Amino acid sequence: MSGLLKSTSYNVSFSLNSAFTTQSLTSDTSGNITIPNLTAGIYSSITVNLVSGLSSCTSAPIGPDTLMDPALPVIVSSYKTNTTTCSGSEGTIVLKGLVNGTSYLVNYKKGSTLVVRTIVASGDSVVIDGLTAGVYDSINVTTTACTSGPALGPYTIVDPTPPSITSVIDSMPKTCLGMDGSITLKGLVANTSYIVNYAKDAVPVTAVTISSNASGDLVISGLGKGVYSNITVTLSSCVSNIVGPRTLIGPVPKVNAIILQCK
Repeated sequence: MSGLLKSTSYNVSFSLNSAFTTQSLTSDTSGNITIPNLTAGIYSSITVNLVSGLSSCTSAPIGPDTLMDPALPVIVSSYKTNTTTCSGSEGTIVLKGLVNGTSYLVNYKKGSTLVVRTIVASGDSVVIDGLTAGVYDSINVTTTACTSGPALGPYTIVDPTPPSITSVIDSMPKTCLGMDGSITLKGLVANTSYIVNYAKDAVPVTAVTISSNASGDLVISGLGKGVYSNITVTLSSCVSNIVGPRTLIGPVPKVNAIILQCK
């Protein structure tokens, strides 16, 4: 309200949705009064009256004036992406339909744990990143104290499926001290590089990277006789089932018999 006496105390009265209220307010140095802390609603019968002096003189009522809350943020669509490694944190939940460059307070639950993060929208999307495997629920965003609704979820983020070794074939060394034996692991993804771990005679061997062939077979070659155990393959930090022990033996030595004849 403007046009009042400068730096003067007034009783300001108004009706909010038919409920009558009076406040004591002071005009500023330009003769303006601002009624603070108003909620959304219809304000009518707005008048001012001097606190002292011409206290019986009341201004003509003005209004109605309607105050509205800001528009609620609206999430028009959403989707999730899974982790790309086992026990990784590359999962995301993407919320679309929001305002580019706007900072949102993002709320969600992982299991029973409430998480609150501040994320700035890029394009029309808020990307909740850095998520590990689990169930995410009760997802909403808040800006200017206005919260989207209804809450979204649940979304289940999962790790990749670990590789599975379905069967094993042994190939024995061809000579007594030879290193031409092998162990073939079957059931893997064709033409894919795996990190292979195993122990020989209970001693861990340095991990090696070996690629499977077009049939999904992975051949650990260059092996001598011994007991091979705790054999696994790893892909995208996902470790397979354990196979072994597998025993490789060399050929059985031939014993030449010496026949003694008595004369």
